[in-house]
Amino acid sequence: YMSLILRRDLPASAALRLTPLAAVATAEAIEATIGRGVHIKWVNDIYLDNKKVCGILTEGAMDPQTQALQYAVVGIGVNIAPPDGGFPEEIRHIAGAILPKCENAAEVRDALAERILSNLMALLEESDPAGAHTRYRSRLVLLGHPITVHSADGLSSRQALALDIDEDYRLIVRYEDGSIEHLDSGEVSVRL
Repeated sequence: YMSLILRRDLPASAALRLTPLAAVATAEAIEATIGRGVHIKWVNDIYLDNKKVCGILTEGAMDPQTQALQYAVVGIGVNIAPPDGGFPEEIRHIAGAILPKCENAAEVRDALAERILSNLMALLEESDPAGAHTRYRSRLVLLGHPITVHSADGLSSRQALALDIDEDYRLIVRYEDGSIEHLDSGEVSVRL
């Protein structure tokens, strides 16, 4: 687990991009570390072999006068190796790790953290936001698949088709009634 405190002069709209940028930085760091491709489940989970190996959560504070980001905390948790005895039965079918065993986990952890930091700082300084968007989109597992969109309170859900993501990393979905929505947050599930 690692938490990064970012103090950047960013407008509120750009702050919404921090989680997807962290996902790209982390996915590329994992790929460089293990030599295998990974996928992103919108907006903040990374999958390897159809199992979640990483979750990312970003929280921040806005300056009420300037509406700019005062700071953000990006939390990144990567399962380096399975726990002794394996994952608990109730999550074994959905939880994974980037290494099959705990051998050299400390070395891998340190190298991975360094790569994630380096990648994220480079993405934040990048002058071409479309490049990061393309790299994020190319790893998404949802696009073109039927999904379930769960309400924020968890009390209801709707079936939809994941169409694309827009320039602000919002997931574009089409519901069964034909209506289209751009989701900027929320929980979605997919069966591949």
